[in-house]
Amino acid sequence: GNTILAALTRTDGVIHNVVQVLDADRNVVLEWRTIDDFVQEADPVLMDLRESPNDYYHINNAQRTPDGNLILSFHGCGLIVLLSGKTGKILWRLGGKTSDFTFVGDDMDPPFFG
Repeated sequence: GNTILAALTRTDGVIHNVVQVLDADRNVVLEWRTIDDFVQEADPVLMDLRESPNDYYHINNAQRTPDGNLILSFHGCGLIVLLSGKTGKILWRLGGKTSDFTFVGDDMDPPFFG
């Protein structure tokens, strides 16, 4: 199988996440970076990260799905992303400020508080 690596990189003072998929010979067969996809309106944090060098995205986990895609969990912005395992394109986003999903009743007051 392939190895999935997740790491941090600093670009222009902003900490970004990098995910690489390596083949059995340790060649990079796929690389995805937050700096490439989390820009402008697509940024789940929606703020100028240069004002504070914190790791706003903070990748928690990266796993391959049975169909060969990658599912990534980002703690810092409350986001789960499904990436194409072939192209690295974001297939969908769940949570955060840029979710592709809408939940019925999400704008309603809960009937109780626990």
